[in-house]
Amino acid sequence: MPRRRTAQKSLSQPSTSARGTQHGSEEDDEDVAPPTQNQRQNKTFSDAEHGQHVANAVRYILAADQFKTPINRSAVSKAIDCHGAGFRTVMNSAEKVLQEVFGYRMVNIKNNETSSGKFILVNKLQDSLPYMTFDKEVGDRYVLLFLVLSHIFMNGEICSEASLMKFLLKLGIIEEGNMLNELYGNVMDLVTKDFVKERYIRAEATENSETQEKEFSWGERALEELSPRAVMEFVSKMYAGDREMSSWPQQHDRMQTLEQEHHHDGDLE
Repeated sequence: MPRRRTAQKSLSQPSTSARGTQHGSEEDDEDVAPPTQNQRQNKTFSDAEHGQHVANAVRYILAADQFKTPINRSAVSKAIDCHGAGFRTVMNSAEKVLQEVFGYRMVNIKNNETSSGKFILVNKLQDSLPYMTFDKEVGDRYVLLFLVLSHIFMNGEICSEASLMKFLLKLGIIEEGNMLNELYGNVMDLVTKDFVKERYIRAEATENSETQEKEFSWGERALEELSPRAVMEFVSKMYAGDREMSSWPQQHDRMQTLEQEHHHDGDLE
């Protein structure tokens, strides 16, 4: 009986050589194991690696901006294979390059006052609208955009779908029951879909659920690239004799308020 207990004990415990072999195997596994996500995120880059990541990020962002829709930071991170703290450093450098070399500023998109992880590029030179430099086909679209944004601002910074339709009818851009225009194509699709995706216009459903109409206001890109003064100067010139901007007291006061806020924000930066 004692001998059998001893035998059981020897079978239940690995020998010293077996333990040594097992331990050595674990060390080998650690040597070849891929880096963890935490290790990848905390990786530090050489100057050359950092510069390459920045160049790749800038290239990706400029290409994505051609679609004029918000760019997801996680998509940039995945595209350039850079993560965590290293990615934040790369994006800070990329933002500086975009601003100083290409004249673009990155503006974060918020949903209900919280960050969405997305951003857009806006022209640093306010009022330098794309239609001034783009080819004719694209330029025509942005002439329409400028008209619509002007109407929204002069209407109290928000307008209903019915008000916008009436405005476009008055200009002869659309006809009653016909949204197609030889120059712009489907005008309402362009305004309510394309310009909304590009963040020039914000569209929100009205509280009246019966009509299912939308209300339109300036989007993030318009707020960054266009000034109310440019709008009011444009509108005043549309009237014979260059009507004074101050003859629209409500809009004129709002313009001055926004300009003061803009200068204050600039001083804080």
